[in-house]
Amino acid sequence: MVQHNTHFSQYRVSEIMRTARKRANLSQATVAAKLAITQGALSKMEHGQITPSAPQWFEFCRLAGISPDSLLLGYLESNRPIQLEEGLLETGYRMEDRFLKQRGLKVRALLPWANALKEKLGPDAFFQACKARGIDGDIFLDHDFQVNILVHLELIQMAKENGLEIGHLPALFPTSADRALATTGNSIQDFINFERTNTLDFAFKVGTSSPSSSEITIEPAEHLKKLRNWKPEKVGNGICQQFKQTLREAFRQNGEEVVAIHDEECLFEGNGKCCSYRIEKRPARSA
Repeated sequence: MVQHNTHFSQYRVSEIMRTARKRANLSQATVAAKLAITQGALSKMEHGQITPSAPQWFEFCRLAGISPDSLLLGYLESNRPIQLEEGLLETGYRMEDRFLKQRGLKVRALLPWANALKEKLGPDAFFQACKARGIDGDIFLDHDFQVNILVHLELIQMAKENGLEIGHLPALFPTSADRALATTGNSIQDFINFERTNTLDFAFKVGTSSPSSSEITIEPAEHLKKLRNWKPEKVGNGICQQFKQTLREAFRQNGEEVVAIHDEECLFEGNGKCCSYRIEKRPARSA
């Protein structure tokens, strides 16, 4: 075994190994036996104290069903289609049951909050804060893992407690160079297409559009009513602000400038039943 001597090896290898093992629902004892090492040695690998050899790494990837390139990416992603999940979950993640009912949200959608919190608090403190709320911090490296919207609300609350605002977080929207789905040239439709790859918790309806304005209505899905603690008006407007920020980025990538986003109705303030936005914009710039 070679001792760690870089941030890359100390941090990334350990996180990927720990997350991939949990994702595959494998015990440390099972993986250690397959790698012909002690469970204690595997634990040290998962905590950044020693580094697996190349043969051990490739064998681990085979066991966990991940690509060896996951180490270069720094996360796990299979780009599987999103679908509402409810039943028993075969996973090694330690999550409270309340977060695993009506799972219509991909972890990928939560990354602006999770990554900002991890950076501000430090990895260890972030994991401890998640654990105190019944969330396994390792899920945030498994981008296709699905949870329910209550995890989102917990992250928003953590952000508030630590002075983080959505306006200061990076927008969650792929650049035109590496977005998975082709741009349509229609900013609203690009926004909807992107959101539908990450969440089933909301329905998106396009309203009237003109060169100077567009309208969109975002309604909560029926399955959210089954979540006992889903009370959007009591958690502030973090999700609403995230929608707005993503809308701005979608328009920006299509060469349009958003002048203002007006709330016609807001799910997250008062008794509104949906988010209804009127987007004041400047026409697309000519090439």
